[in-house]
Amino acid sequence: MEEINKSRLRVLRESANMTQAELGQAVGVTSAAIGQYERGIRSPKDPIKKELARFFHTTVDNIFFET
Repeated sequence: MEEINKSRLRVLRESANMTQAELGQAVGVTSAAIGQYERGIRSPKDPIKKELARFFHTTVDNIFFET
């Protein structure tokens, strides 16, 4: 089983100079959900993972899984 990479999402968001609220609005979730994803408290469902990957022009694996 792959390990969740909780810090990569935060790095991408901060590199884009976005708040959790702005990213949440862009992908259709709350700022609280983004915070929980970043802290590894919960993992987004597959459609949200795909939306985040699309938003950041990368892959789901690059954001959420260690390589």
